[in-house]
Amino acid sequence: MNDITPIVDGLKKPFGVALEGDYLYITQWGDSATAGSGSVVRVNKRDVNSAPVTIATGLGMPTAVAVDGEYVYTDTRADQRLVVRVKKDGSAPAHHETIASGLDDTGGVAVDGKFLYLTNVTSKIPPPPHDSVMKAKKDGSEATHPTVIADSGVDRPAGMVMDGEYLYITKLEDGSVARVKKVTSEPVTIATGLDLPSGVAKDREYLYITQDQAGSVVRAKKDGKDPSHHETVATGLKDPRGVAVDGDDLYIVNVGTDSVVKVRMRVPA
Repeated sequence: MNDITPIVDGLKKPFGVALEGDYLYITQWGDSATAGSGSVVRVNKRDVNSAPVTIATGLGMPTAVAVDGEYVYTDTRADQRLVVRVKKDGSAPAHHETIASGLDDTGGVAVDGKFLYLTNVTSKIPPPPHDSVMKAKKDGSEATHPTVIADSGVDRPAGMVMDGEYLYITKLEDGSVARVKKVTSEPVTIATGLDLPSGVAKDREYLYITQDQAGSVVRAKKDGKDPSHHETVATGLKDPRGVAVDGDDLYIVNVGTDSVVKVRMRVPA
């Protein structure tokens, strides 16, 4: 069992998390019976007594979150099926700019200097051939026609993290992680044998992947040379979803306790 430190409790169905500097940006669904009750909040990872600051409101079951210099990017899935951005300073939480539209169901988002990247899930069983990874200009100028990067080998894509020229995507369908280039490319398998992989984060050498059903986090080498080999670095969690990494610490959305927790990794000898 790891040392688990609560960072923020009392959230309303949290899901995704992104880390920038001292701040965590967290999506929460709110009251799922009430349309548009989802939000994004910001908390200081160093001050567990500080109250969450509201960054975005009026969202429909937001799942994914990414941050760049000025904006927070998230999805609104329950009604409009969009990816939007809001000012990350919280000055206009109800003002959303649409970055991608006409989607089915998003699972992960990432941004670089020019583009927004997203996973798009049709939610049909068995998965049709157009579960996909897509990109659109992050200024919203391509909102109605995002470009497909990969539409095979990415069945049931969930979380996503960007690392240089690559995107790493967790796949619920077969319990794996795939890597694709940010230009059109075929997926490469990086990790296999996972138990409902959801969130994913990265550092210089490893991916950190939450396993929802197992209540754990595992790490796997980013190079994919041994996909079946991964190491458990955190246990004792309840429905972990989003994850961010900061040195030896993981920040994890613990859906089962409506909280975000900090976990010091226990790395196998």
